[in-house]
Amino acid sequence: MDHRFEARRREMLDSAVCPPDLAAEVLPQLDAFLQPFVQSLTEPEQHTHTRESVQGLVSSLDSKTGEGIAYLHDRGRQGL
Repeated sequence: MDHRFEARRREMLDSAVCPPDLAAEVLPQLDAFLQPFVQSLTEPEQHTHTRESVQGLVSSLDSKTGEGIAYLHDRGRQGL
């Protein structure tokens, strides 16, 4: 990356940090936000996994991988 943009990039990344308590306030609204997308899915498991995956992405996990998100919800990584 060009060194001229590194300072601005760092500034933008620092401002994009979402504190965990803010994410906790958003989770109740998350289901309503996901509803139109989830309705387009055909399998009931997809409904559950979609919600869990997005919840994992807004969680405080350091590494937001499928495996980490699955373990967050006490599931094996195979399902997600």
